[in-house]
Amino acid sequence: NMSEAMYRRAQPASNRAPYAVITLHNYGVLQAERGRLDLAAELLNRALQIDPFHIPTCLAYGRMLLESKFDPDGAERMYKRVLRRNPGHVLALIGYAQVAQVRGEDVQAEELYTRATDFHETNVEALLHKALYLELALKMVSEADQLYAKAQQLDEAAARYKYEIFLPRQKLLLTLAKKYHSRRVQQEGSIAATSAGWLFLRAAAVLAPIKDLLWSAAASRWLAPCFGAAGDEELQFLPEDDEREHERTGGDGAGGEGTPE
Repeated sequence: NMSEAMYRRAQPASNRAPYAVITLHNYGVLQAERGRLDLAAELLNRALQIDPFHIPTCLAYGRMLLESKFDPDGAERMYKRVLRRNPGHVLALIGYAQVAQVRGEDVQAEELYTRATDFHETNVEALLHKALYLELALKMVSEADQLYAKAQQLDEAAARYKYEIFLPRQKLLLTLAKKYHSRRVQQEGSIAATSAGWLFLRAAAVLAPIKDLLWSAAASRWLAPCFGAAGDEELQFLPEDDEREHERTGGDGAGGEGTPE
């Protein structure tokens, strides 16, 4: 409570105030840690309006968008913004790899994790993040064990401590990946259903004139031989005068006077 009160008092009156970006960043991170995501997003966005490439804010906002807001696209934009300024930034590479991991893009995820460990061979965080991904997501246990061993050789205490922090995050990413996959399946099913419905309506529109044609008398005469129905000799459409004559003569074709008594 005291820290929040201090941040409230320290909020900049204008964007040009000294330390405005840092104050908004720290206050936003505090709100994110307390689960006030909307307020956190507002504060972090204010910081980015002042400095769109403030790296700590981009990283914090990217993580919140991915892990709490379930917005991989927004998180990707934040990490790419950092990488435009610093292509080898280890945390941006790890964050971008986690975005790919959630999307199920395993090739890109492994490539980004590898870039992080190649650029920063002695970075314990990079080694642990990649090891956890290999073990839990790809089930590559032996490869993961090699990275765990290397991280412990570099700093055993830090490796153990950070492993306990990163493990729940990696499990969360697995859950988010399942959620993302399920959402994509639902969206693809909806698109398929919509396409099928559109095709049905198009087919109905095309066939409607044909249906009307089939029911017309002229079409009946034209199509009858094709379908084994009566031919022209059985489908006699008589003019009105000829029809009366046909009834008077009894249909025997005789004309003139009747038979004499």
